[in-house]
Amino acid sequence: MCRAHTHVFYGVPVRAWTLIDAATAWPRLKPVLPFFGLVELRLKHGSLRSDTPSAIERVPLEVWELVKEELVRVDIASTSLAATAFDGCTYDDECCEFCDNLKGTQKPDWKALHLSEMCDMCIEALCGFAENFCPRWSSLVESMVTAFGLSSASSSWLNSTDYVYAYPGSAFYLSASTVAALEADCGGDMGPDEWTVATPTFDVPRDAKARFLRLVRLLQLDPVSVTNLPPSPLAARRKERTPNRRRIEAIALSEVEPRWVVLAKCETTW
Repeated sequence: MCRAHTHVFYGVPVRAWTLIDAATAWPRLKPVLPFFGLVELRLKHGSLRSDTPSAIERVPLEVWELVKEELVRVDIASTSLAATAFDGCTYDDECCEFCDNLKGTQKPDWKALHLSEMCDMCIEALCGFAENFCPRWSSLVESMVTAFGLSSASSSWLNSTDYVYAYPGSAFYLSASTVAALEADCGGDMGPDEWTVATPTFDVPRDAKARFLRLVRLLQLDPVSVTNLPPSPLAARRKERTPNRRRIEAIALSEVEPRWVVLAKCETTW
């Protein structure tokens, strides 16, 4: 048996692990960040005052922005689930360079991690770790992005190949529109194949792009682009069914451009 999932939404992809790290720190950052918004507002209106005359009244907005950025950076780094909860595989004390780094004093840079640096045992352990924690991360992410007028487009992580389920380089889509989610099961030998029909509404908030940019900039997420790759020439000539491949690349904040996306997935349920 298998189940097909299709999501239609207006959104952007970001690097999954940066989103998870930010969402983990969000409960601590949420009550603090409005302070900086109040400071900015009072600076613009010339009404920032302290109880007694102080040089703090003359601190420019640019300096407050730097303080806010550093606060967010430190909080995210100190609460990172990725850097504290996963300790590699248990196959061997020196199975690969990745495990050696984990056992040292310096944690690896999860934002730059590539599967080529890991042995098969570490990849399997990392994917299993990520899958086990996905339900918890989903609730953390949803709580955070809702505060910015956004939502998760899907609970699934999108990877560079269909074989890899979840790893730091995965992409995760966020949406500014209502997500049209459709599911259908194949009947197999139990009944007819299922059909699902929906009429999506293509309504998008006027400030949709601004919402994405505010979230990405404030919580220091890594925006990415996702490009589908064609099958290898040999597989195309042989008309073989091969795993879909895609390129997931980091992009600059200035390149972030929301667009309508159709995200489809078919999974085996038995």
